[in-house]
Amino acid sequence: MHKVSSLSVSTLLRLRMMGVVRRPNSLHLYAIRVCWCTAVEPKLETMQTEGDSRDSWISQTLIRLSASSFRAGFVLSAHDRAYARSKGRATIERHARELLRGRVGDAWPAKDGRQTPFRGHPVFTAQHATATCCRGCIEKWHHIPRGTELSDEQLDRLVDLVMAWIEGDLASHPA
Repeated sequence: MHKVSSLSVSTLLRLRMMGVVRRPNSLHLYAIRVCWCTAVEPKLETMQTEGDSRDSWISQTLIRLSASSFRAGFVLSAHDRAYARSKGRATIERHARELLRGRVGDAWPAKDGRQTPFRGHPVFTAQHATATCCRGCIEKWHHIPRGTELSDEQLDRLVDLVMAWIEGDLASHPA
């Protein structure tokens, strides 16, 4: 994943004029940092690998989600940030995989649309921020139709998206 340490005010203004950013907030700034090298700067001619493709999809999805005032309004609480930092990436990623598989992995999950709490775990907040909270949001934002169980590949992509959002929030709010 490409990272840039900071953006200048003029760069942010150019991105606002291009329509990439409407109202800067932590999600916008993280999405811009992640995709800066792939979306704005000219790319070097290199072969695109699966990892590059996945990073690009995550970057583009975070930018699309940041245009929604509802999705862009989510941030981790101080307690959730401390929890995520204390458990580490591997544990939170395992939790994300288990929670996504258990709550939205089925073709027709129980209580669909109401199964994901808004707080209580960093993954819950990230699910709402990344539109992976219910099959309706997954269908609308990620074009994965209801009525079919999530494949391992689809689940991996959604887990990667959730983890990228959590990492972005942690980076935006240093300890």
